[in-house]
Amino acid sequence: MESQDFQSAVTEAVVDNQEAHNTMADYFFSDGPAISAVIMALADAFYEAAIDQRTDV
Repeated sequence: MESQDFQSAVTEAVVDNQEAHNTMADYFFSDGPAISAVIMALADAFYEAAIDQRTDV
């Protein structure tokens, strides 16, 4: 946080990944048949992360 270049580096990282974000957003908001599978995979990943975090305490 003390680095004067940190904000610039974060901004550049966001800009560099904007196209990937747009591609994912377009896919997510489409009515494609696989969107349900993506949502289930995310739910499973969040559940597993929550379980892992709970057992790490």
